[in-house]
Amino acid sequence: MSDKPVKPPTKLEVMPGESPYQAMARELIERPDSPASLRVMSELNGFVAPRQRAVQQLVEALADQIETRESELVRANYGR
Repeated sequence: MSDKPVKPPTKLEVMPGESPYQAMARELIERPDSPASLRVMSELNGFVAPRQRAVQQLVEALADQIETRESELVRANYGR
């Protein structure tokens, strides 16, 4: 007999009656360090990253706009 360690699955296994999203959640909960879980997290991060950058840029632009308006109001109220 061989005593080779069993490798964890690298692909996500969808059980009968389970959606792919449920399978992802189950894998992440049951085996967070498995290759399949790490692949899921990598794919999710790749999907979310551009959207996070866009939201960050929007928030920064809005903050700049608020700061500019506040300084304009201060100058208008107190003179330059």
